Amino acid sequence: TQMTELIDNLLDLGRIEAGVDVSMSTCELTPLIRDVAVRFRPQAEARGLTLTVKLPLDLPPVAGDPLLLGQAFANLIDNAIKYAPAGGHIEVRLDAGTDVATISVADDGPGVPAAERDKVFQRFYRVEASRSGHPGNGLGLSLVQAVINLHGGGVQLGDNAPGLRVSVWLPRAAAPA
Repeated sequence: TQMTELIDNLLDLGRIEAGVDVSMSTCELTPLIRDVAVRFRPQAEARGLTLTVKLPLDLPPVAGDPLLLGQAFANLIDNAIKYAPAGGHIEVRLDAGTDVATISVADDGPGVPAAERDKVFQRFYRVEASRSGHPGNGLGLSLVQAVINLHGGGVQLGDNAPGLRVSVWLPRAAAPA
């Protein structure tokens, strides 16, 4: 139910912000993101969406908690599926920089007005235009931001004309000594 989901999300958010039950290790992003995308593919296909995943095979790892990172990526893909128009397109992309890995999830939905972009990371905030017709409790992007901040990274919203691109960057794991 929606109430159970709300309580679970609040508990998760509190745990993440407190750093409780965080298990950092060397984390390979390519298989992690592939697994999350595969889990959401049936949901995307049921809405007539095309889900494209572009992942490099030789990406160096990041230091992270795979369960928490998987939860953050799941929230991003779930949001994209929720807001993309039927028959639309979602792209999940992973790019390697020298010091960071960048994960982006783009859709061709209604996007987020520039004036509301900072607010969407606040707990319970929902973009006015999305409040009707789209279930949710306004905690998804708060969870994403908390997880990514815990990992020393950042989150940014950008245009996908039309639509939205959410980009997450994570520092790469230090090379073993």
